[in-house]
Amino acid sequence: MKRSRSDSANGQVLSDVDGGVRSRICSVCRQYYSKNWMLGTGGAVGICSDDGSSILVTPTVAFKETLSEEDLCVYDIEQHRIVSPTGSTPSSSIRVFAMLAEERGATSFIHTHSVAATLIGCLPAAAAGQLPDRITFRDTEMIKGVSSYPGYEYMKNTDELVIPIVENEASEGFLVDPIRSAIREGSTGAHACFVLVRGHGLYVWADTWLKTKAMLECLEFLLHLELERLKLTR
Repeated sequence: MKRSRSDSANGQVLSDVDGGVRSRICSVCRQYYSKNWMLGTGGAVGICSDDGSSILVTPTVAFKETLSEEDLCVYDIEQHRIVSPTGSTPSSSIRVFAMLAEERGATSFIHTHSVAATLIGCLPAAAAGQLPDRITFRDTEMIKGVSSYPGYEYMKNTDELVIPIVENEASEGFLVDPIRSAIREGSTGAHACFVLVRGHGLYVWADTWLKTKAMLECLEFLLHLELERLKLTR
């Protein structure tokens, strides 16, 4: 059963996204900072409230290794505004997160700036010399940790995994339309729960925190694996 919201007019934190969820977000930010996936205030994490009305999200310009639970922002999806804390500014990824919540039913989101995710889309395809618009994996065990839309069901290691790539923009807010287009029905990324932004990083989302975290880590592994493969073949 969905929980009711507390009074947003009073700037109160929504009870459904409080407590252990705050600790979970801060913990994973420290973990990914230690892996060099969220350096220099880069990257973002968000988790929806149970009723889907808000997102608890990391703030902008926040060092992930020192992030505290009190630093996190509650963003009202319908009203497109911060509920608490007063005067805070959410990560610039919040517009992408909100779009994915509304249009894909996603409830958890992670954005990383790892070397592999940043570099892989900038390497031209060997044959044509053109920058790729997707990265494809087949017959690799870690594909089993990746979810597919709709349904967010786990893929098989024999499935073809296609990661769409979009061009970077001056601000994350401008990535909403390119990401929406890359995963639209009928596109090569129609079943994707993830997008690479060329020269920038990786976005991952799902309908549970467990799937989102597992998928992010499996995709980061696969991207690193691809870079190692390219070293051996070029």
